[in-house]
Amino acid sequence: MKWKQRGMSIIEMSLCVVAVIFMMAAAMYFIPDLISTSREERAVAETAALGGLISQYHMEVGEYPNSLNDLTKENGQYGPWIHKIPTDYFSKGGAYNYIHNDKKFVVFSSGKNQSPESSLANGISGDDVGVVGR
Repeated sequence: MKWKQRGMSIIEMSLCVVAVIFMMAAAMYFIPDLISTSREERAVAETAALGGLISQYHMEVGEYPNSLNDLTKENGQYGPWIHKIPTDYFSKGGAYNYIHNDKKFVVFSSGKNQSPESSLANGISGDDVGVVGR
């Protein structure tokens, strides 16, 4: 009668455990970069969407909104353009920055350093992420 081997040997099991530990360590090393990149990409997408809504508001109403919250309200026969303004994850749940004059606007996230460096004159600068519109 031949002996049939079932399952894995101790050496094979040890190699599997070591491989799993190695993969978990590699994942732990790369996860912070992935989270930071996803926050930046989300800020890019949300500021671009807000920029489009601000442009639509300007086209319909004839002036730029005084604040981002104006996009959530009706203005005459127009609006609301959005139900809730998204929060800026870099400012820990705060609002996106919005600056405007009669000719253009800037909507941006303060970025990783949480310090707003952008302006109407300079556009988006530093590590800020956002949109300049006319």
